[in-house]
Amino acid sequence: MGEVIREKVQDGVTGETRDMQYTQCKIVGNGSFGVVFQTKLSPSGEDAAIKRVLQDKRFKNRELQIMRIVRHPNIVELKAFYYSNGERKDEVYLNLVQEYVPETVYRASRYFNKMKTTMPILEVKLYIYQLFRALAYIHSQGICHRDIKPQNLLLDPSTGVLKLCDFGSAKILVENEPNVSYICSRYYRAPELIFGATNYTTKIAIDAMVHPFFDELRNPSTRLPDSRHPNGPIKDLPILFDFSRHDDDDFDRRPQRRRYEEPLSVKVRRQLLSIAESALKRVEDEIVSIAKTVCDNYEDEELRNSFYDLVIQLVVEQPFKTPFVAAVVLVVNTMRAEMVAEILKRATERVNTCVQMGEWRETKLLMKFLGGLQGALEGDGVWLVLQDLLSKAIDLQTENNEETIGPELVKIILFTIPYIMASSATDMQEKAAGMVENADIIASEPHVLQALVDPYPGNGNEEATAPNGVLSLLQKQLQGEAANGWELSCLPRPWKVLLETEQENPLASTTKHPLPAIVIPEAVTAGPRPLFPELYFSVYAHQDVETVPPMTDIASCLLRDALVDTINILDFNRNATARFLIDIDCYFSPDTFVKRATPFDRLRDVEGDKSTWKPEDVAVDAVFSQLFQLPSPEHKLVYYHSILTESCKLAPAAIAPSLGRAIRFLYRNVDSMDLELSYRFMDWFAHHLSNFGFTWKWTEWIDDVELPGTDPKKAFIEGALDKEIRLSFAQRIKGTLPAPYQQLITEGKEKDTPDFKYNDDGSKSLSHVLSSIERCRERLLAIGPRSSDARKQIIDSVMDYWKDQPGIGVNIVDKLLNYTILSPGSVIEWAVSQHGNRLSMSYVYEMVSLTIGKVTGRTRQVVRSSKVPGLTAEQRTLVVQSMQAERKSMKDLFALMEDSLVSWATGSKDQVMQSGDGTSDEEAVIRQWGERWLRVFRRKYAVEEAWFVEVEKVPVIDVAPGEGVLANGNADKVDEVEMKDDENIPEITA
Repeated sequence: MGEVIREKVQDGVTGETRDMQYTQCKIVGNGSFGVVFQTKLSPSGEDAAIKRVLQDKRFKNRELQIMRIVRHPNIVELKAFYYSNGERKDEVYLNLVQEYVPETVYRASRYFNKMKTTMPILEVKLYIYQLFRALAYIHSQGICHRDIKPQNLLLDPSTGVLKLCDFGSAKILVENEPNVSYICSRYYRAPELIFGATNYTTKIAIDAMVHPFFDELRNPSTRLPDSRHPNGPIKDLPILFDFSRHDDDDFDRRPQRRRYEEPLSVKVRRQLLSIAESALKRVEDEIVSIAKTVCDNYEDEELRNSFYDLVIQLVVEQPFKTPFVAAVVLVVNTMRAEMVAEILKRATERVNTCVQMGEWRETKLLMKFLGGLQGALEGDGVWLVLQDLLSKAIDLQTENNEETIGPELVKIILFTIPYIMASSATDMQEKAAGMVENADIIASEPHVLQALVDPYPGNGNEEATAPNGVLSLLQKQLQGEAANGWELSCLPRPWKVLLETEQENPLASTTKHPLPAIVIPEAVTAGPRPLFPELYFSVYAHQDVETVPPMTDIASCLLRDALVDTINILDFNRNATARFLIDIDCYFSPDTFVKRATPFDRLRDVEGDKSTWKPEDVAVDAVFSQLFQLPSPEHKLVYYHSILTESCKLAPAAIAPSLGRAIRFLYRNVDSMDLELSYRFMDWFAHHLSNFGFTWKWTEWIDDVELPGTDPKKAFIEGALDKEIRLSFAQRIKGTLPAPYQQLITEGKEKDTPDFKYNDDGSKSLSHVLSSIERCRERLLAIGPRSSDARKQIIDSVMDYWKDQPGIGVNIVDKLLNYTILSPGSVIEWAVSQHGNRLSMSYVYEMVSLTIGKVTGRTRQVVRSSKVPGLTAEQRTLVVQSMQAERKSMKDLFALMEDSLVSWATGSKDQVMQSGDGTSDEEAVIRQWGERWLRVFRRKYAVEEAWFVEVEKVPVIDVAPGEGVLANGNADKVDEVEMKDDENIPEITA
């Protein structure tokens, strides 16, 4: 076995230094550039492989750089690395500690050859599939392995898992940058390398990957050319393939599989769906190719209809591609004008439907597309529609200045104008300037509800972002663009491919189409999504180097708009969304961003007026803007968590540093942030760390550990650790923390179940708790409703028992609410009525928020049931009575919250007045907590009231007795009617 060796190593992922012990067992591999040892790590006994290569001090090791960023089930994992000295004075060796996999495809192939048989086809398929997965992953990162061969394909016989190893020849390929052709082992070298190509792509790996599984086809009569000595004497070089088995005598006369030819409509669909996604293809060539294929096959009805449908679908589902799809349509217009007329007809029909339904986001996306086609429209074209929208917005705001539909219409107008000005219609400057000026009457005025959704209320921190409404911000930016000649440098202009023709003025000779009518109805609806003023939120504000567009640049709003729409539209596929975010630089002008994954420190070296905007920062910023959207995001919070996680997994070298800077910004401003957002940040932070081994640079916040428990930063740290423990277990989390943090995880938190003076048979299982409550339900119901003191005692008993694991206590209180053993009012009184320090505890906010959510959800469900059509008058009366009772209970609950929190916020609470004169630091902090709580729950109440106002506008239809859809049933079953997008919320009493 040998002696135990101790080394200081750096972690393969984080780079953090730690101690490692191992026993050097034996050499298991020798190569041209290094040696591989099989080792056993101590004290775990885990097998590992250490690859030792000579390190040239003048250069960084490319293999190490690549191994640190790749993470995939079919790629060998880098555990750690360290440097060691050689026998000579200046010799330095790099040691890569990797997972150990016992076998290779090479040895497996030799075994089957020895047994005079071939590898089973099932195993061949399994291994090729896994190899393809590994290649697809590294190719998506731009990495070319350049040494695919059987010896570098590791196999685990016990599991059948294949892993790609040896990235010593690998390289991240850069377009138009030459590479050496003398690369790859000669047996597996691609044809283009054999002939000396230096400008190759990752496709060389596809050629190489087939060979390891077909070695038996080789024949000594076929030789590879000698690329080293092309004019020298013929040497005995490696063989290529043996095709003798395909002679006529051995011809296989069984029916052969029919060659599959992809239908033309499928091919065009694939090309259009992937337009602009690859930086290796010239997008103008893609546009012309698609347009030409469609027009040349105009008689193919399936192709034609598929193209029409896909154009509209692509515009409303992948907003990044709008300028490119519009360019395809413009090129089609030069060949088949009748196709453009049909597209315009379908697009305007879709717009009319969206306007009627209140689908304002889809309306905006379609208007941007039509704006990109302005050059193909007769007369004023889209401008007439924008004028109608503006007139309707002004009418709505005149009637009611709290109306949210008017600003939404103006937002559609302002986001459409840049796409018109970046289109082939180059003579619209006056119309654009006039429209921007006319929209100023609405856009420049802050909405009355804007203060309600400010992420930094009363912010005294200079670094935090001051509130800026997106509408007023965009208005100012457009005025600036009008003064600068509508440069709009971030928007691509792929339509300029039309100017590359030999024709002198191709745009003037194309057919101009009338825009079909778009009708704005007299009565417009807010639509399915609640509308609130949108504020511009950024986690990269006030950096010494700009990594995102400043708010003075229109790119900030245009990029954010496209990103936010993409994120919220593609909620059904987080992986696709993450991929779009990473590839954002493909969809805008070439000089808009710096190169992906450029380190922040290197941005200071960017010369002249070149952009320093990092594409990953812009993408992450957009996700956080939705995660921190007030009063509520469009989708569940976990969706935005998952996007950041998937993005980090797809491009760790780019996304991880961006997230680190975002976390530091949010933490610095956690005390001035809206309370609800600070808890969203806490939830995401803990969840994100759980996906990456719970690792974070906690040493940066060590000074805050000694702060009092009511300090917002200390409260954040304690709350985040509690969330982490819920997602794992205390001992593991404790092991990830520096020494000063150890005190925060007490001995009680490390116990599976708390100590109890009575019998404690059972477990932490929720089903066990529910069964216990069921057994004692009658007795608890006799005790709980008797008095408020009894209910408080029940909550005290639960939370005292689970004081070290408060998340379990919150869950149990929630179940007691369902059984009506506790009332919502008793939970509120327990949480906010007596102890001011409870306001700083994350689990108390969680308990109150869940309780309020349960009450408001139940009330909404009952209100919706009152709008069910087809009820009889008697049924309607019963439902209305139930609704009024629920609304009163909800108002009483919010009134109780208001009374309790106002006392804390103003310092007039009895406990505060008795403890001091209100001037101490602790009392000031408690008042701050009271103000933050008060703002959150005032907002929640305002949102509920606004929702009720909108629901009241919905007309209902009653029927005569005996004719209703529920006439044969019981009126008390109305509550059981299924409500869209609502969960079943148990009945609870206030």
